[in-house]
Amino acid sequence: MRKNVKIIFYLSVILLFIILPLAIYKIYQAPIELKMGLVQKIFYFHMPSAVFSMSFFFFSFLFSILYLVKKKNIFDNMASTSVEIGVLFATFVIISGPLWAKKAWGAYWVWDARLTFTLVMWLIYLSYLIIRSSELNQKIKKISASLAIMGFVDIPLVHFSTQKWGGMHPIVTQDKGIKKAMTPQMANALYFSLLAVLLIAVVLFILRVYSKELQDRVENLEFKIMENL
Repeated sequence: MRKNVKIIFYLSVILLFIILPLAIYKIYQAPIELKMGLVQKIFYFHMPSAVFSMSFFFFSFLFSILYLVKKKNIFDNMASTSVEIGVLFATFVIISGPLWAKKAWGAYWVWDARLTFTLVMWLIYLSYLIIRSSELNQKIKKISASLAIMGFVDIPLVHFSTQKWGGMHPIVTQDKGIKKAMTPQMANALYFSLLAVLLIAVVLFILRVYSKELQDRVENLEFKIMENL
């Protein structure tokens, strides 16, 4: 328990006083894109949020399988936390994307392949959270785990949709790699943004799983007390 608190503390200090300020500075330092102007800087948080939303949905897929196999609450806690973080970042993607799209495409939303599959992904995992908002029991946990596993089918569709079906959504690196597709200043800003968002996600994940473990312990203690009355 103390170890978890220490990890959260050190990561939070590193994030708040080193990585996040550096990321903001690098974004400020990055040149303004000629065609889209200042709004293009949304990209430095839009793209990392998209990456880690899908990453945490993948983690929910793995932890849900482990829960169904092992029947241990820790895996359910990790799976549900992964979905919560994934939905948080996916929501930011859906909000920030149209702001960028209005300048780039002249419209807040188009039924582009990647945008459509991203919306479907967001709705699937939002449904997961709605299901778990009801009375949480073993049956609900199994249903939500199954939904997380089935919902993961949409993740490859989001990732490969632009390459497979085209559309207006850009392929950011165009298979050249970040360093070749962007200026050095832009690439550095993106790297620091990715690191900042990663640390935010890790801190949130540890805190949330830790709080759920404490809640499970309290419920077990209450159950034991009720048995002894």
